[in-house]
Amino acid sequence: MSQPTVAAPHHEESAARLGIILGGIAFFVALVLSVVFSITEPLIEMRAKEKEQRAFAALFPTATEFREASEGDGELTTSARLAYEGETLLGVVTEVHPRGYGGEISMLIGFDRDLAVTGISFLSIGETPGIGSRVTEEPYLSQYIGQSDFSGVHGITGASVSSKAIYSGVTAGAALAAETLSALPAEEVSSR
Repeated sequence: MSQPTVAAPHHEESAARLGIILGGIAFFVALVLSVVFSITEPLIEMRAKEKEQRAFAALFPTATEFREASEGDGELTTSARLAYEGETLLGVVTEVHPRGYGGEISMLIGFDRDLAVTGISFLSIGETPGIGSRVTEEPYLSQYIGQSDFSGVHGITGASVSSKAIYSGVTAGAALAAETLSALPAEEVSSR
């Protein structure tokens, strides 16, 4: 004769207790992460702002002010700022975000009043180290400096996607810079 099996209440109690313990641990970990995030977020934002200010200063070292001028298309170009030394217009800085092989590239491009490139600063880039990342190096970037016509720029062998991304970013930035300068009074743009 077989005896009936009775479910042990101990098993159900231990499963419920285990669920409560795991839930408490998850809540505690979420609370700690939330506190850490609230402490580090302002520091991260401050460092990003400092990096951006250094990038702007690298494009126009004598500039004393960068004034918001226009918005870009919201996709490839996001903004243009006018660079001033006192009340003298030095040029325009455009922010562009072309898509490279490793994802979005965020960069600032400086243009003088004649729309020649004064410099290129990278805010973020995820291109392949040693291949696509070569677009951030002097031999490639120097092709743009002082130029307003980019037809003579040569891509980097093995990094054609990255090279095309920088090229498209610079040409889109130049178009936004031209649009921004054309909206200003002629005497402000031509004054030296």
